[in-house]
Amino acid sequence: MTRPRIFAFALLCSAALAGPALAGELVVLDAKGVDLAAGQTLDGKAPLKLPDGAKVTLVGADGTTIKLKGPFDGAPEGDGAAGGNRVAESLQKMVSAREGDATALGAARAAGGPAELPEPWLVDATVEGNVCLKEGTAAVLWRPAADAAAELALMPVDRSWTAKTPWPAGEARLALPEEVPFADGETFLTEISGTSAALTVHILPEALKTDAMRAAFLATKGCDRQLAALRRQTVR
Repeated sequence: MTRPRIFAFALLCSAALAGPALAGELVVLDAKGVDLAAGQTLDGKAPLKLPDGAKVTLVGADGTTIKLKGPFDGAPEGDGAAGGNRVAESLQKMVSAREGDATALGAARAAGGPAELPEPWLVDATVEGNVCLKEGTAAVLWRPAADAAAELALMPVDRSWTAKTPWPAGEARLALPEEVPFADGETFLTEISGTSAALTVHILPEALKTDAMRAAFLATKGCDRQLAALRRQTVR
């Protein structure tokens, strides 16, 4: 991906800010050791207190991420967050840092590695790794080779339950019922025609209203193939 395309992606994501997200409003991406939940909205200029050892990652509407580590007492967007406790990255920088990943992924495809996802919110049921699902939406599984009919088996790692369904020939996508109990942070196993893959699920909160915020979440959770698909979709 060229530098101009990266810059264009950042600009397009910035243009998407004319949505519900407000200036100074931050959304929690991840929190440990403190009573905050992913998707919770905070005022970036209001005081925030973190105990020793607590960690919080916040994101602004433009995709800028702020990482705080306790002990901390101050406004996330204020001077008190400066120094070693605050890491603010523009989306442009974040995507630039993944140029090498995109290049490596392209080389992997050329060598028979994972195919590109056609859309960012599809879940490749054939490749192990992190996957990000939008909160409140049913998961749609995808497979790159859809010529033959197959049977899909889905189960948690403890194999406490197993769901099976046919995957018809010619169908690359398979929408799962909303009742399938995907939980944030859980790892699930898929089996298709004897081949298994472990997928660790991360639930993207509804509060992330812009593509820039969603891109930051995908990057934070390691859903890099979905991030690449979102990038391609945004710069078309």
